[in-house]
Amino acid sequence: MSATTTPITPTVGTLATYGYGADCYPAIVTGVNPSGRKIVVQDAIYELAPGAKPRENYCSASKGDLIISGPGGRERVYTLRSNGRWVLQGQPMRGGSSISLGDARYHQDPHF
Repeated sequence: MSATTTPITPTVGTLATYGYGADCYPAIVTGVNPSGRKIVVQDAIYELAPGAKPRENYCSASKGDLIISGPGGRERVYTLRSNGRWVLQGQPMRGGSSISLGDARYHQDPHF
């Protein structure tokens, strides 16, 4: 984590983005344990905002382009690791699936 990065303290309702390969999907924090080191995240229900257009040759949208209507998908648990990253519970700190907090993005690379 760089000196200019301000870590986000997760609360219920915090927007998030998780990824698989080159794709990323919006999610919402639906639970935080008392220590603040474990969060429950659910896939977000979302749609493209009126007037927003997918970018480039990809299905892609970011802040302002998505309307998030709430949680509604599968739940996953992430834990805060010593390197400052939120990683899927049960996966290794390096190379494990991570999530970023504070913004919800959607991106699918159609080339795969």
